[in-house]
Amino acid sequence: MTGDYGILFYGTAALLLSAMVVLEVYRLRAGRPGRLRRFLTAEGAFGLAPRRAEVELDDGRVVEAAVPGCTQCVCRFKAGDAVVVTTAAGRYYVGAGVARARGPRRECARDVAEDARS
Repeated sequence: MTGDYGILFYGTAALLLSAMVVLEVYRLRAGRPGRLRRFLTAEGAFGLAPRRAEVELDDGRVVEAAVPGCTQCVCRFKAGDAVVVTTAAGRYYVGAGVARARGPRRECARDVAEDARS
């Protein structure tokens, strides 16, 4: 039995892509904006190990959150940077605050490109 599976392939690809976009929008909207206060752990081997950080949320609460290694490497967070804190399995995680930055915007991808040029 041979047939044209093109519609199955493109239908599956469209379904997966739309699910990914919906989940990413949900993640950005469900996050809580805040500011990175300080890192609680030293930088790990090669800068890829997750680090613990103290984050002050916009509602005034201070939480301890994990900064994934990839996020830390790309965004090069410093104290005072705007971040978005999300929760999963009862833990807090830090993401880039590109969409919700207040004051001077810090888009981490653009900062990395500017650092590479200089």
